[in-house]
Amino acid sequence: MLFLVICHTKNVCDRRFNNLKRVYHKSQVFTIDQAFEVFGRSEYVTFWTIDPQNDWKNYATFLLEMYLKLHRSKISIAKNYIFGAEWIEHPHISDDVTMKFKTRKSYLEEHGKVCADNTIIPKFAANGDRREKLKSVAPPPIMYKRLHGYRQILMHKSYSLYVPSEYRNNPLYKEPSPDAVDAEAKDQRKKGE
Repeated sequence: MLFLVICHTKNVCDRRFNNLKRVYHKSQVFTIDQAFEVFGRSEYVTFWTIDPQNDWKNYATFLLEMYLKLHRSKISIAKNYIFGAEWIEHPHISDDVTMKFKTRKSYLEEHGKVCADNTIIPKFAANGDRREKLKSVAPPPIMYKRLHGYRQILMHKSYSLYVPSEYRNNPLYKEPSPDAVDAEAKDQRKKGE
C-alpha cells in the first residue's frame, strides 16, 4: 500500500473533491439534501447517498479485537508512507502465525524499513483460520447521532444568521443542547491546559 505524503493531495480521489467544489461554490446550498442534489450534478463524480445504519461500520473497534495498535509496536505512522505486511507461519507450533508489519518513509536507502515483529493478537492467531473468523464476525454499525459539539455551536451561532429564514428550522442550525455547550467548553479548557 502506498500513501501520499500528508498535504500532497494529487491522487484522483482528492482531486474529485475539488471537482465537487466547482459545482457547489456556484450554488446556494443550505441543507444536506440540497448538497446531495448539487453533488449529483457533477460531471466528474457519481454521487451515492449512504444509509448510516447499514453503511457506517466501526472498523477501529472490530480490528482491535485482532490486531495490536501500531504505536505499541513502535511504528510511527505520521512519518512513514509506504506500508507492507506479511504472514509468517510457524510450522513447529500448531496454528501459530504472526504478521510482520513493515513501513518506511520512502524507497531511499537512508529511509530504511521499520518493522513490527508481530501485530496480531496471539489468541486471534491461535483460533484456526483467520479468514473464516473475519467472515463470521462483522464490525458493529456506527450510529450517527448529531454534529460534534463545536460544529453544532458554530452552525447555530455563526452560520444560521446568513441562512434564509425558510431553512433556519433545519436540524443543521438547531440550537445546541446545554450538555453539548458544556462538553465543548470542557474540551476547550483541556486544549488550553
